[in-house]
Amino acid sequence: MANRAEQNQNKRLASAILAAKGVKMDDWLNEKYQEIITENTNLLIKSMAAQAKQPVQEAKQEDRYDG
Repeated sequence: MANRAEQNQNKRLASAILAAKGVKMDDWLNEKYQEIITENTNLLIKSMAAQAKQPVQEAKQEDRYDG
């Protein structure tokens, strides 16, 4: 795994390359997120199906995530 300095350098280089190509970093990242979701649709469906088969449990207040 890359250390923080390598990650920062990679981000700067990628940002510069994308900017030179006229691509916004946020747009590019969103595209990559969509690609990984699309490539793993079957995994997501299997996971949701397995979760649906689990008994329903009441979430305790401290277990809830409000965003």
